[in-house]
Amino acid sequence: MAWGTRRDRFTFARQPCGEDAPTAIRLRWRSGLFRHPPGEFDVNRRLLFAFVCAALGGWVLSPRSAEAVAGGPTKITLGIAIPSYVHAVAWLAEEKGFFRESGLEVEVIVMGGSSATMKGLVSGDLDIGLGGGDAVIKADLAGADLAIFGGVVNRFYHRLVGSKGVAGAEQLRGGAIGLPFLGGPQDMAVQFALDELGLGYNREVEIRNMGKEYARLVALDKGLVDAITSAAPPAMLRKMGLNVLVDLPASDRPFPYMMMVARRRTLAERGKMVESFVEALARAMRYYALERDGSLALLGEHLGADKGEPDDAYAACGPSLFSYPPYPDARGVQAVLDFLGGQEDRELARAGDHKAAEFIDTTILDALAARGAFEMPAESAN
Repeated sequence: MAWGTRRDRFTFARQPCGEDAPTAIRLRWRSGLFRHPPGEFDVNRRLLFAFVCAALGGWVLSPRSAEAVAGGPTKITLGIAIPSYVHAVAWLAEEKGFFRESGLEVEVIVMGGSSATMKGLVSGDLDIGLGGGDAVIKADLAGADLAIFGGVVNRFYHRLVGSKGVAGAEQLRGGAIGLPFLGGPQDMAVQFALDELGLGYNREVEIRNMGKEYARLVALDKGLVDAITSAAPPAMLRKMGLNVLVDLPASDRPFPYMMMVARRRTLAERGKMVESFVEALARAMRYYALERDGSLALLGEHLGADKGEPDDAYAACGPSLFSYPPYPDARGVQAVLDFLGGQEDRELARAGDHKAAEFIDTTILDALAARGAFEMPAESAN
């Protein structure tokens, strides 16, 4: 389902705006087309002028024509949900020149969450997003027309972590777990974790809405809650004296944590651009998995020192979580639909009436796979 990060463990397993062309259009009043005696700028002339401007302007502003006229790299805007060790693959593709070599000029923007990423896609501010599949489903249920066209991480990213005095199910029973918000991916992760521990969600353990991870860590330290979800690497958590109760990223439970997402119109009208993007990102995934030191050196300025020990984070929260080829796992998408279908919110509960295939379009990945785009280059296998 995933790949290892050492060269001798590197295996593949398949898993179930355009640039505005700087074209100036000048219409001379003395040209044959617009030559009329003074004072005779009549209705027909106005209509003709409006028609020509609309036709030419529409052609210039369309994504396809803009890319064709520009002749240079295609400019696109990519939104990543958060600056994590898996989302960082986008910066690698930029820093290593993989985007540029694929004919793309990519602006990478940190959106501050998957929900914000989907809003950026819907508004047209973003061309492609890397975010959670659960947010895609929620957006589409609200009327958006987004599609998951690739899956970089098809597993949970957060762990269930207990305080110093909570090392197992018995100590957690009757306690409380702090979440960023209810109904999100970490809420779903906690339900799965409690299933593994044999504890009833919101029956034997109270679930509290507590905001960002820093606030939850403070609450955990003060004894206000007994456990929280955390994306920190296990080694860092142990140094803090905390206990990893359930290591969900290490489990086989599928979850659409980091999906490639775009508007369906983008996939249909700008397929070549999306193909180029996927090829470049796949190259970055391979480089990230094989070249730890080079990758961490390039990512330092983007991730900073507050993300934990780089080596530990790379090993536990980085490319070892990737799916390659980067196909979305339909089982994870279906699990989200089933989870949302059980929510009290009527709008979200409609998710239970849908199937995963309705939110996934792998046409572009299938075409790339058919021509061998995801095969490992010979030099990487040595």
